[in-house]
Amino acid sequence: MEKEEEKKEMKEEKKKKKKKKKKEMEKEEEKKEMKEEKKKEEERKKEMEEEERRKKKKKKKKKKKKKKKKKKKKKKKKTGGEGCVKCEITWPLSLEE
Repeated sequence: MEKEEEKKEMKEEKKKKKKKKKKEMEKEEEKKEMKEEKKKEEERKKEMEEEERRKKKKKKKKKKKKKKKKKKKKKKKKTGGEGCVKCEITWPLSLEE
């Protein structure tokens, strides 16, 4: 009788231990999953920040190019001046007329 009771108790204890182990394993797995999710989120955030930085840099470059283009606009050459040889006109005309 005592042996049977001991066996039953041992079986119960084993079952309890198994349950505890399963619970612990599940908890550990959940923790690992959470860590992985956090890492993924952080990576996404970093990627988004990098993309924003790239966009800003591109915008700045475009602005600089536009400014340079504005500065590089060709100035109209004046053909005349006092005693222009090409058209033989002297400046200012309004004074002479």
